[in-house]
Amino acid sequence: MSVGSRGQLGLGDLNDRTELTLIEALQTLTVTQISTGHWHSACLTDTGDVYTWGWNEHGQLGHKSLGVSNKLNSVTEQERKSCVSVLSLPTPVDFPDEPAVSQVTCGGCHTVCLTEDGILFCFGCNKFGQLGFDSSMEAVDTPVKHPILTAQNIQPNMTISSVYCGVWSTTLYLSSKT
Repeated sequence: MSVGSRGQLGLGDLNDRTELTLIEALQTLTVTQISTGHWHSACLTDTGDVYTWGWNEHGQLGHKSLGVSNKLNSVTEQERKSCVSVLSLPTPVDFPDEPAVSQVTCGGCHTVCLTEDGILFCFGCNKFGQLGFDSSMEAVDTPVKHPILTAQNIQPNMTISSVYCGVWSTTLYLSSKT
């Protein structure tokens, strides 16, 4: 139950809900984790698949074919919703090399996934460096394997055991390799 104006409820429409409502599109899957951002949501299944839905203004859904139209110069808030891609149903994210994802977490306008091998895939807004990329890269609209943020580059003999996103930040939790 929440505001659904940007498809973030995953119910196939843009309506608000005041009661708990089953996301029928996920009913046949075993969802092990769910995370929400400002206006987007993501979940992880027991097979390591990631599904996203909601507003894709910064590429936070990880679907390249969805993006921002840069042809409009001046729009109202209502018009803005129509020129920015919205997915109102959970849709699987395509990852390069099909990694086994073990965790998904959403920030305000970004999403980060951790694989079983401790590799990070990031997508969405990077305006404040929350994806860990150079500040010249303001947004990433598909999952990108992070080339530098690996446990080996951060601290030898450590592994990234979990990742958490704040509104404009990402935090890694490292643990000793055993």
